[in-house]
Amino acid sequence: MKKWALLIFLFLPLVHALTPSSVLIDARFNGDGTANVTEVYSFPSSEEENLSNLALQIGYSYFFWKKYVEGMSPHVCGNSVKDSDITIILKEYNGLPSVLMTYACHAARKVSEDLLWTTFTSDRFYFPVVGGLMTLPENYTLTVTIPSNGRFTAVIPPATEVEKTTVTWEGPVSTAKRFQVTYAVPKVYVVPSISYTITSLATNIYILTAFFVLLAISLLFKERLKEKVSEWAGRFTEFEGAEASPSRRKQGKS
Repeated sequence: MKKWALLIFLFLPLVHALTPSSVLIDARFNGDGTANVTEVYSFPSSEEENLSNLALQIGYSYFFWKKYVEGMSPHVCGNSVKDSDITIILKEYNGLPSVLMTYACHAARKVSEDLLWTTFTSDRFYFPVVGGLMTLPENYTLTVTIPSNGRFTAVIPPATEVEKTTVTWEGPVSTAKRFQVTYAVPKVYVVPSISYTITSLATNIYILTAFFVLLAISLLFKERLKEKVSEWAGRFTEFEGAEASPSRRKQGKS
């Protein structure tokens, strides 16, 4: 962050910390392991004016908002998400004044692949650790959705609600391990284009070598090949004449 931005922040009027009444974390995982995340921090109606005034003072930079909203941080992917990659929107959500924080990150890693499925797993969820247990706080909701053609193979800890491609935890929920999801998506096979095939063949050293060897042979023995072709054609013609002669004799008799 530039020095002038830091100076502006230092001279801002003090505003009390804003405590959200609820936090919704919606993580939508894609078939390549990336995720699009929306975090909704909702506040009591009495905080609407404070939120509006704060937006007028500091704008919509996450760098400033995280100083005022309690618990605001990327709960998926953590510090790997840059401040500049986070978008802040102030709007009404479910009838309450809310701050929406959106970002994208590489949240899952590929762990296996077979003929039909590619499997990803993610444990990049960040919540407070209390007594050695990672805890989704009260009034927090975490929802993870995978592609519609995918399937979950593991969910830790057991989710509050499970659908085909969506799992939801409603806090408080604690786990001795990290929150984790493992899911599989159908493997996609792409038929290469003709130009790609030609390019691939042209850049294959073995195919190129074989091509030039055959070309050299054809040039060196061009005349002999012509003779062989003429000889073969002549024999084929004689064979056809021999086959046709009985019918001609029969026609002559008739």
